[in-house]
Amino acid sequence: MSIIQAPETPLLELANGHSGAVLACKILNGGSTVVSSGLDAHLCIWDLDRSANYVVEIDRNQSAVTALDVVDGPFVAAGSASSQIFLIDIETGQSLRRYSGHKRAINQVRALSKNQFISVSDDGSAKLWDSKQKRPVWEVSTDFPFFTAAVPSQADHVVYVSGLEPVVRAYDLRQNSGQELFSWQGHRSESITSIDISSNRMMCSLAFDNEIHIDDAKMRPMRDSRTLGVIDANVGDNPNKFLLRNKFIKQDKLVMARGCLFDVTSQELLIDYTASIPTEVSVIDMDFDEQSQRAIMASENGSLYLYKM
Repeated sequence: MSIIQAPETPLLELANGHSGAVLACKILNGGSTVVSSGLDAHLCIWDLDRSANYVVEIDRNQSAVTALDVVDGPFVAAGSASSQIFLIDIETGQSLRRYSGHKRAINQVRALSKNQFISVSDDGSAKLWDSKQKRPVWEVSTDFPFFTAAVPSQADHVVYVSGLEPVVRAYDLRQNSGQELFSWQGHRSESITSIDISSNRMMCSLAFDNEIHIDDAKMRPMRDSRTLGVIDANVGDNPNKFLLRNKFIKQDKLVMARGCLFDVTSQELLIDYTASIPTEVSVIDMDFDEQSQRAIMASENGSLYLYKM
């Protein structure tokens, strides 16, 4: 399979919203709105139809806003390096609720359903929150920081987590004992920075070794090895050790990571979008909107880049 040539320029560069690395981004409202956060301690809401952006200050401690996800309609759950999570109405810019429970920086927030989301932290814990309650409704703790979490679908009760220790662990959110359903390490020695799970329980995981592993994440896989393939994602440097993210799109046929698009079946690079960015920068987070076929990429230089897939 041949590499598809990247566009000469992005559809749009979203600049002057952040003064430091952009750590998280989401595209919503049919591809017309982007929400981003980063080291400069605020959210930025981008109205693409009006070519306008708005800054929302959320943490009085001026800590980096390290993670975000869309929880319900116009609401975003945003986690910070100060260990706090905030529920923000992106239409009004108001902070509706603050959630306390973690002791160290939040590394990722993932929506589970309309009113629930998962958070993972450097304190080694994963917590399930009901957006209407101030305290977690489920939690588990380990000895090593968690960097990432994923759930197969909104109707699922299983959460997968990983991080500094390169082991993927699965838990049943209906069980309060904190007992693992199962776990596996595979052939990794480097910390896992990102996992994503498709609805049929295929997993893509990205680690500091610049490899994306495609695994069977079912509790009882049909084959002896969970590994279905390994993608070489060594397409640039990451000297600052940002938690780079990967994401399935088109169900689990393609993987987005590091500003590139990879084919899951062939494990080949399809498109390197970073070739169209004027300066060589690391792409930290990416998101895709199925309706508009738009992709957004967040970079360490403070800009975001919008592409038509």
